[in-house]
Amino acid sequence: MHPPPLVERNAILYLPPMLEFCPITGYNAYSPAKAAVRSLADGLRQECLLYEIDVYACFLTTIYTPGFEEEQKTKPELTNFRGCG
Repeated sequence: MHPPPLVERNAILYLPPMLEFCPITGYNAYSPAKAAVRSLADGLRQECLLYEIDVYACFLTTIYTPGFEEEQKTKPELTNFRGCG
């Protein structure tokens, strides 16, 4: 018995930073905008149901990239944050 064929659907993938859940010192100019975009994505998900468009949100924490490593060299200790909690 074969599984049913996958149905192709349109999708939107949203990759927000964790700052929208846990605002931290030094990022106050950045966090509110991210929270607003999260709200937009939530509303978009509801509206897209009418058109059979899936909206996904994947909440990532730190992604270790060369840019992240470079930022760590000059970032004040107060803003050195590794996750919520």
